Amino acid sequence: MNRYKNNGIINGNILLGIKPKYATNEICNQIFKDCRNGRLQTETQIFVNGDRLDYMAQKYYGNGLDWWIIAAASGIGWWLQINAGTIITIPTDIKQIKRLYNL
Repeated sequence: MNRYKNNGIINGNILLGIKPKYATNEICNQIFKDCRNGRLQTETQIFVNGDRLDYMAQKYYGNGLDWWIIAAASGIGWWLQINAGTIITIPTDIKQIKRLYNL
């Protein structure tokens, strides 16, 4: 049984690791660049065992399905393979992100 299937963040019908169609490589690359150049408001957090990007997205954005934004900002390609100790960049203003990238 998939240990991620039955929780309150990710719907069991959603395939984990699949980004929404609008989360193109171009948008993800731009989010990464905009975090690095200070265009987006961010904070950092050190990833520890037991952390999950969907939980972080739920906490910061109110929607666990926005995990891909944190992955893009952090330069993470596959979010299930994050090592403990990795510095995670979290854009803090979801309204700014949606406005800048027409999401």
